Amino acid sequence: GSLTVHSPAGRSPWSVGPVRPGGLATLSARADTGEAWTQIAQMVVRGVSGSAGSQELSLTLEDNLGALYDPVTLPAMLAQGAPIDAADVIARIADEAGVPHDVVTSGSPLSAVILEPGRTRWDVVQEIARCTMGAAWLSETGVLTYRPRQMLRAGDPVETIVADESLEDLPWTISGDEVAQ
Repeated sequence: GSLTVHSPAGRSPWSVGPVRPGGLATLSARADTGEAWTQIAQMVVRGVSGSAGSQELSLTLEDNLGALYDPVTLPAMLAQGAPIDAADVIARIADEAGVPHDVVTSGSPLSAVILEPGRTRWDVVQEIARCTMGAAWLSETGVLTYRPRQMLRAGDPVETIVADESLEDLPWTISGDEVAQ
């Protein structure tokens, strides 16, 4: 994605320090003017545009989730072989990668996770989600999110599509890397 920073007159967005590709950008937000800032994401800067004299700085940003694509190692909590909830395994993998997470208990105990050589943490998270009929995805703020099958297949619909006579196009994009298969 991209972010454009507009600075008040007389103040340059460049005064904070040099912003370079490969560096990190922290995005913070607050509910109201008097409220404290809360960090909502940390992203990698892929591109910078604007001039030092301008009041505008544009950044091209990417999720800082590289550690999810590193080879997975066996978390110590699985080495003992005691059953553990699938969501706890996903949370431990996220912790190991330094990625914020929001997981809900699955009710699916695992007594072992078989790690094939070369598999990434993301591969294992997706495999666990698939095997438990849950879903794991990365939110727009870089939070690894897991929901068990009970939350995906219960309750009333939250969206309704009304088409006059026919439905010709419904804009929707999702990649295979973002869903449990």
